[in-house]
Amino acid sequence: MKSKWWRKLQDDIKRRAKRILVIEVKETLNYEALGQIMVYRYLFPKVWGFPTVDSAILCKKSIKTLEEICRANDVLVFRI
Repeated sequence: MKSKWWRKLQDDIKRRAKRILVIEVKETLNYEALGQIMVYRYLFPKVWGFPTVDSAILCKKSIKTLEEICRANDVLVFRI
């Protein structure tokens, strides 16, 4: 059950934002991180009503092949 303040905040965000950036933070870019960000990209428009969802993964280490898959699926990768 969602609390009253969360619903109010959610409504306020939807009114102000047409586009949202979802960021997954992991130590290493891996299949789990990629899978989670893909699920968020699917759910945000359907559940929370954002018309445009941009996505990014913030990590320390990555695997080159997964970075290529991210690029092919418009997922930004930031290595710190």
